[in-house]
Amino acid sequence: MSLRCARILVIGGMCIAAMSWAVPARAQRGGGGGGRSMGGSPEGRGSKTQFDDKSLGVRFAVPPGLDLFTPSAPGRYRSAFTERKIALLVNPRQVEDTISVKYADGMTAADLKAYQVVLESNPPQAKLPGYEKVSITAGKVGKEVAEESVDFIYRATQNGEALTYRQVVFVHGGRGFTVACATRTKDFGTANREWFDSLLKHLELY
Repeated sequence: MSLRCARILVIGGMCIAAMSWAVPARAQRGGGGGGRSMGGSPEGRGSKTQFDDKSLGVRFAVPPGLDLFTPSAPGRYRSAFTERKIALLVNPRQVEDTISVKYADGMTAADLKAYQVVLESNPPQAKLPGYEKVSITAGKVGKEVAEESVDFIYRATQNGEALTYRQVVFVHGGRGFTVACATRTKDFGTANREWFDSLLKHLELY
């Protein structure tokens, strides 16, 4: 899986990119995907059913139907793991369906509010082909500890395919986390209900 950034927004040391996802052809064929695992929390532990990183205080159940990959077990998606990406979930039957979890150090509640202001006025994602804002909402995520969040849904096109993206950003333990979800626009309703909402609903912060 590769990440193309049309523009980068840096807030409180956190890079928030206009993102466009695509799984490399080698990975789709079962190749190694190239590259090298970079960063990620060494304490992160993944299984077929749960992700738990005690050093970051993040735990979630893997929604049924998705495969979990981590820096220590990247499978064919080794090249997808840039610094501080801690989890990647992929639908093996339709690789456009993905959820990634990434963090950055040194982000505050004030930075989160500034990020929301930028999204509402001049989002970097607007540079993507076919960009269309769907919604921007403030809320809370997390069981045990509930954190303020910004939930941004937008559409864009990639290689002629209409895709819908959902990015939920929150601050926990002095770090900024981004849960980034992507799927084909025509499948968003189902993917959002069965996978995206499921992961966010069961996300535990401790």
